[in-house]
Amino acid sequence: MNNSKGFTLVELAIVLMIIGVILGGVIKGTELVKNAKIKRLYRDYQNVQTAMLAYLDRTGAYPGDTTTAGVVDDNLISDNPTFWSALRAANLYDTSGTGNPAHVFGGTMQVSSGILGFTGNVLCFENIESENSTTGAAVSIDKLFDDGDATKGNIRAVTDAATIPTSTAAPTGDYASLVTNKLAWVCISLD
Repeated sequence: MNNSKGFTLVELAIVLMIIGVILGGVIKGTELVKNAKIKRLYRDYQNVQTAMLAYLDRTGAYPGDTTTAGVVDDNLISDNPTFWSALRAANLYDTSGTGNPAHVFGGTMQVSSGILGFTGNVLCFENIESENSTTGAAVSIDKLFDDGDATKGNIRAVTDAATIPTSTAAPTGDYASLVTNKLAWVCISLD
């Protein structure tokens, strides 16, 4: 009597198929989570834009527009105290926080004007995942909600040190770390 123990080819094939199905589900689940975060980030933008326009309608000025020039005076250097505090004081945005609110990818939302080639006010999301300049959440946001070109349109992204604007009003920070840490800035026009 042959008493060898082991798996038959059929049993091995079944196990490999089960492993493949599990891996496929995990990979697809990760993609679903990423897509949900992208859509949530865009909803955050829409909420800020709605709050800003409601404030403009009520007061005749933009929140944070201390010079009445029609632009947000805050810059991206640190918190945007006048913009966010004006929205919070008018009960138009989350009143529980101070400083810049966080977004779903873990960075903060910042408001400025006249950066990345925009002529008006923009909302920027810092620290968005971006594998490189052609993949990742930063590029997916632009492809899904704009023209797919990170250098033009209503959504623009800074995904590597080579695309950093030279303007003094550009997003501040260690731009080399954008590439090293696979992060990006995504800015969307508020006007």
